[in-house]
This record gives sequence, C-alpha cells and structure tokens, in this order.
Amino acid sequence: MLLLLCLLPWFAGAQTPEAAYRAFTERPEGSRSETLRIGWSLHYRGAMPHSAFAFAQAADGRVVWNFSGAQASPDAARDVAMAACGRAAQALGAPCRLFAIDGAVTGRAAITPASNRIGPLRASPLHFLHGPGSARGVVVWSHGRAAAIGGTRPDSRGSATQGWVSLLNDAGWDVFRFDRDPHDDEVEPATAQLLAALPLLRQAGYQRIVLAGQSRGGWHSLLAAGRAPGLIHAVIAVAPAMHGSDGRNQNGALDDWRRLISALPVDGPRLGAVLFRNDDFDPLPSARIERWEARMQQRQAPSMILSPANGPADHGAAAQRGFTQAWGLCLLRFVHDPAPPTGTLREGCPAAR
Repeated sequence: MLLLLCLLPWFAGAQTPEAAYRAFTERPEGSRSETLRIGWSLHYRGAMPHSAFAFAQAADGRVVWNFSGAQASPDAARDVAMAACGRAAQALGAPCRLFAIDGAVTGRAAITPASNRIGPLRASPLHFLHGPGSARGVVVWSHGRAAAIGGTRPDSRGSATQGWVSLLNDAGWDVFRFDRDPHDDEVEPATAQLLAALPLLRQAGYQRIVLAGQSRGGWHSLLAAGRAPGLIHAVIAVAPAMHGSDGRNQNGALDDWRRLISALPVDGPRLGAVLFRNDDFDPLPSARIERWEARMQQRQAPSMILSPANGPADHGAAAQRGFTQAWGLCLLRFVHDPAPPTGTLREGCPAAR
C-alpha cells in the first residue's frame, strides 16, 4: 500500500513537477470534495480538445461536475460544459463555475496539449507526457465503436479515456490513443494497425506496453495480445464487444468469445477483463465469465476479471466516477504490482501482498 501512495500524487495532494500541468493535481479552489477531485484530476484529463470543465458546489458540500470534449472551439466547449453542469446543478441550487478550458485553469496561463504521434497513435492531449526515457511504459487506449444511427456511424475519436487510465498516468505511464476513422473501423484492419504500432513504440524507447480499451477497443486489444504477446506487458479489456446490442446470435457471439480467448498465450502478457452484469452488448455475461475462467486456469501469467456485483453495471459503466473510485486502484495494481490481484473479483480488490 505504501508503494501505491507514493505512486499517486493526486491521492496525497502533492503537485506534479510538470509546471504546465500543475493544475491537474490541485483541487479546484474552495472545494474539499473527493468527488470533484476525481472528476477534475482523473476523468477530465482524458478529454480531447477543445474541452472544458465546470462544477457547482452547494453550501452543504454536495458537488456536481461535468466536462465537454472534442468541441469545435473553446467557446463551444465552455457552452456545452456549462449547460450540462447547469442541468445537473438544479437540484443543488448552486451556480456552476467554469474551471478550465483545454486544461488551463481560468485566470492562469494557457497550456500546450501534447501532440506527439507514433505511427497511428497520438499522445492523449491532456495527460502528462513523461517521455520514453522517463516513463514506466505506455498505455495504448482504444475507444469503442459507436452504433450507427440512421445509416451514419458517429465518430468516437473525440471520446475521453476512462478516469482510471489517469491513475496509470500518475504512476508514470504515458498514454497514447488508438483513434480510428469510423468508416474504416473493422476488426481485422484495425487490429492490423494496432499490431503495426507496437514495434514503433519499442523503437521509440517504450519497454513496456499496456493495451487498454472499451468495447470494440477492448476486443482489438485482446486480439493483439493473442498475435503479438511478446510485445505486450498487460491488457485491460473493458466490456469487450464485437456483435452489437440486439441480442441476436448469442451462440455465435459466445463462440467468437471462446475463439478470442483461446488464442491468448498461456505464458504471455497479464490479461485483465471487465465484464458487467447488465451489459446490452453481452447477452450472457455468466457464460462469458465461465469461459474466461476456464481459459485463465490454463495460463501461467497473471489473469484477472472484474465483474462488479454492485454499482454501475451497463456497457459504459467503467466511464463513471463510481467505477474509478471502486476499481481504479485495482486496475493500477494489476499493471504495476509484482504480485498483482488475480482471479474473478466481484466485491472488491484483495489487499496488496
């Protein structure tokens, strides 16, 4: 536990040495809310420009916060964030306050979002960029694939990384995004692009690579782990999905899941999955878990599955503050610890050994 506290400057209230990003580890002035600190220092950091963060706090300490990302301009980001905050703050009877635009706290100097690229990957703009010479490794975040609406497929390249990813960033990991054009985001081409990026990360100087992703991004990550295990330190696949949410072809979906995990090596990278009990994209969660457990029993490398018995449980539950608060440190430990948590976890993470 002492190691974890040393790795998490946000948890201890310390400031990061990167002056340009110092505001990320400071509490918004006048606030003592852990809820707000998690929203500001973990969730908002995963936003894409143009972005804005707003919050409201009642006299009794209750807080709401919202942020917007991937807007057309800073003004648009401000308007969207303030409107969302205003709707949430009606029950508090407290005014919303704009706290930051594109990572820069109101009234302070602007910052320059990271823009580094390595092959098809781009640095997450508002995460700390330690650089390959200083970072413990690199996390490659793969977003999900939004469902088509009226024949048009929404663009997920502006979606934020999930809040728990910022815990790894605080612990010394750089964060790069694997963003895909929605018109080209098919399983095999996307996985091929991801695999092609792994040697480039090694050439850039990153010795440890973590693949993490939501939904289709989690599926890509597991596929890549089965095909290039020697280049990957760990995988965290959150609600991995490929078959849509209409519940059709359940047997086919389970067969594809079995084939996916059967291809994972017995002695390869650490493998973690997050499966939710009310996931519309997972028609039979218990069957998926059973197949995962059977395969992981054959492995020598650390394996873990989170299937929370309480709290948010839909397809996007891992993007919520409650998941970050309940399970973020567990995912960090799975990547970091010499003896990480393993097995099927439903009620919480076991104590560090």
